Amino acid sequence: MPLLSVVALMGALQGLLLLLLVAVRYRSRENLPFGIFLLGFSLRLGTIPAWTPEVLLEHPWVFSVVGPLPLLYGFLVWWYVGELIFPDGKVPRRWWLHVLPWFLETILLAGFLFSLSPQEYRDFVARLFSPQVPSWMLLRHAIKVILGGIYGFFCFRLVFFRDGPGSVAGRSAAGEGRAGEALSRVMRRRLVWARCVVVAPLLSMGAFLVTAFFFPAGSGAEESLASPFLIPAMVMMVSVYSFSFFLLIVPDVLSLTGTETKTGTRQGQRSGACPDEEDAREIREKLQEVLEQGMYRDPSLTLDRLSRCLNVPPRVLSTVINESYAENYTQLIHRYRLNEFLERVQEGELQERTILALAIESGFPSKSTFNRVFKERFGTSPSEYLSKNGRARAIL
Repeated sequence: MPLLSVVALMGALQGLLLLLLVAVRYRSRENLPFGIFLLGFSLRLGTIPAWTPEVLLEHPWVFSVVGPLPLLYGFLVWWYVGELIFPDGKVPRRWWLHVLPWFLETILLAGFLFSLSPQEYRDFVARLFSPQVPSWMLLRHAIKVILGGIYGFFCFRLVFFRDGPGSVAGRSAAGEGRAGEALSRVMRRRLVWARCVVVAPLLSMGAFLVTAFFFPAGSGAEESLASPFLIPAMVMMVSVYSFSFFLLIVPDVLSLTGTETKTGTRQGQRSGACPDEEDAREIREKLQEVLEQGMYRDPSLTLDRLSRCLNVPPRVLSTVINESYAENYTQLIHRYRLNEFLERVQEGELQERTILALAIESGFPSKSTFNRVFKERFGTSPSEYLSKNGRARAIL
């Protein structure tokens, strides 16, 4: 029992220290799912020694609060891996549906425990540590395994078999020149980090699976807690320390707005400083590359997302755009979108498509935005302009 407590305490404290590091040094929306995962992971690990009849009888909240936490791990890891693999990714749609299983189990368990009388609760705890475990407990474990396996499958496919043009592997393969090589190097390291984040919870789930379905019936409480729970606790502790060790070696994987190139290091330190001529040239090359690949077609693209993709601080990127193009970020992206729209009109696509369809496919988020930008540029509406000019020329 003392060994289990030491292992759990060491892992939980290291997890909280890592969470503090993420909150202070790597604070960003993209690292939010990893931070929540660390919090739940550390709480689960730190309370493993509390899974004794004595503690559960004295503190019933442990069962209803800590028990459902694994239902969140799969979603949080899948969300975070998406942020790592796709630097211009988004918050998952209908995220509340993914959180619903955890919420429902927490409410149902709390309601169930509240409905029990003191004697009924003592009998329930006694059954948890006996061969006559309630059948619905096994059903809970099965649901956790199924949901965790589904999320694990998609995460595993993302980090080991995904090589599309928008992914880390795809962008690494598409990189050309010095700027492309620097971008690929950072993305490859991020991919390795994503694989670590995926594998660690899967190993932990496997260790808990053995504990849940092969609990040594008939043994005493001290023995049963000293043997099966020690294995998942050690796996979780090693996972947390592995995260920390990886960050010591490659700290830039969590700096989604930083870079590890020689110029990017200075940019990350200066954050909002004006880059020198060499820095600006490299940033301009990377910017040109991703825009030519069509990143501007993403209607939700923002300066922050573009800066994360380029591994350049947003203020530095904004400065380079202003000085290089004599326009701000929004004007630059709208110019690329208008250019594609007019090029497609010139190619005769309006014969089969509508103006709005071409505008949306060019990256404009809505009809009102397209009309406003078009009128600001040409002083008239798109339909009036095209009726007067026929096949319009590109504006780049």
